[in-house]
Amino acid sequence: MKRPLLIRLAHGSITKAETTAIVVSHFRGIPPGGAEAAVDRVLRGAISRFIENGILKGDLGEFFPIPALAGELSAQVAVVMGLGDYDVFTKKMREKKENDPDLLRKIMRRLVEGMLQLNIPSFSTILFGAGGGGLDAEEASYDFLRSLAEALTTLDPSRRIHEVTLAEADGTKLPAIKRGFERAGEEPSASFLLELRELRLPPVEMRPPEAKKVMYMTVRSEEDVLKYSILTDRPVEVMVKHQYSPQAVRELSEAILQYGDRAWLEGLNQKGEDVRERLMRDGRDLRVALIPREIMDHVRNMSKDFNLILSLDQPLAYIPWELIYDDELERFLCQLPLGRQVREEYSSFRRGYGDAKDDEIDMLIVANPTGDLPEAEEEGRRLKELIEQSLTKIKVDLWERSQVQEGLTKSRDLISRLNTGRYEILHYSGHAFFDEVEPKRSGWIVDIETREKIEAFRFENTPRPPVLVFDNACESGRFQKPDQRNTEIAYGLAEGFIKAGVNLYLGTTWEVDDRAASVFAEILYRRMIADGKDLGEAMALARNEVLNRFGFAEPTWASYVLYGTPSFRF
Repeated sequence: MKRPLLIRLAHGSITKAETTAIVVSHFRGIPPGGAEAAVDRVLRGAISRFIENGILKGDLGEFFPIPALAGELSAQVAVVMGLGDYDVFTKKMREKKENDPDLLRKIMRRLVEGMLQLNIPSFSTILFGAGGGGLDAEEASYDFLRSLAEALTTLDPSRRIHEVTLAEADGTKLPAIKRGFERAGEEPSASFLLELRELRLPPVEMRPPEAKKVMYMTVRSEEDVLKYSILTDRPVEVMVKHQYSPQAVRELSEAILQYGDRAWLEGLNQKGEDVRERLMRDGRDLRVALIPREIMDHVRNMSKDFNLILSLDQPLAYIPWELIYDDELERFLCQLPLGRQVREEYSSFRRGYGDAKDDEIDMLIVANPTGDLPEAEEEGRRLKELIEQSLTKIKVDLWERSQVQEGLTKSRDLISRLNTGRYEILHYSGHAFFDEVEPKRSGWIVDIETREKIEAFRFENTPRPPVLVFDNACESGRFQKPDQRNTEIAYGLAEGFIKAGVNLYLGTTWEVDDRAASVFAEILYRRMIADGKDLGEAMALARNEVLNRFGFAEPTWASYVLYGTPSFRF
């Protein structure tokens, strides 16, 4: 006779689940995010303190109960399950083999053991790996239920644990989670009789910690001398002169920028060279050539507490600073929360970040206006669903070709919508072009046949330009000849939009892969909306996710460049 098992699938915040215990997960060495961060806030920072004190390590299978004596949890205890190292967990989960003991089965056995030791008959948990792990929700829920049933059958023959609630704040994942549960329950070999009920919990309360403060690394150039300074709100006054070889830096920059050339990457692979090692080598050499040791020490020491803004003279803007590699940090600079400012003609920012009307943020998504990029169109639809079902106050309009007002061209229709001043966020996914003679005339192509386009300078006269423009275009920074690389970053769409009054511009340095670009966008918005992350931190997490999924052979993760502060948040 099969064992009855009641699974409650709950949409909302796990902090609101009325149960004996709630379970969240923790990756070793990574600050709390998602559900873990939400529980940490309700527990008044208890999880963070245990991590900082080295008591909670996040080792694989670690079962760490915290009595809910403080805060506003309905549960009596919060349990943090260690998932080990993020990259190892996600890689092994994706590469698991049938009939082999996998990570999830080990974690579930330890979870059930711990609950039985604490005499807890019911608990609420999150879906391990489907949030920060970035795993497919259907497969994750399928594996979750099979692993849970196996652990209960082996460790709990007296059936003391009879009910489990799975809480998911992201409504877009619920259909896939349900499918995964139903698949597992319908298998002939299933050892349990599944009863699945759905309920709704109160939404996640967005009370994130204050945005990180900003550290400015200012770099001024005078022939073969660079003048560095570090500026923060702390009494730090660091000014260092550094003699360098402009020619050597230019050659290193050219070598690194080849990473965006897929033909070059293919040639490298055919030679048997390791792309990762080659990029790390060139990035390391660029760091040594460019950044004095004293300045780099400050970046290392302060990167945990501060977001970094590179304030650059315009002649230095062509350098791929984001791909400087540091051995002590064990990462590229772009894997830190990072933004740029280029000293030239800045716009007079015509509004601040916080004056959205009626506490709402209006967002316009323009996806595949030319009609020949189905992946971009799907990206737009997924983002709209993600945001609308994430229980936020962001109102999303998805512009579609069929919505063009009668008598207007596509470009006129889009400009007309932006002239209303409604939109704080503009997300574009489609074709772009670069004007090497007049960079501010670079822009977006909205019709392939007629070559109809929207140039960046046309935003200059809009009464309220968007605060944030995310240009996820397939060619927004693409260069054609080596001598264009010098001006490609400083004068392209970024310059045009910033001069038009856009506070934040996120674009690409080279052509991106449609699939990888969609993953980047989805993770970026998910981290900012569901987790309350700063833009810079969300970018770093999105880069790492693209890198984990596609590897170094796909350069999309390194293509993104932010102009503006990485401390922006919704």
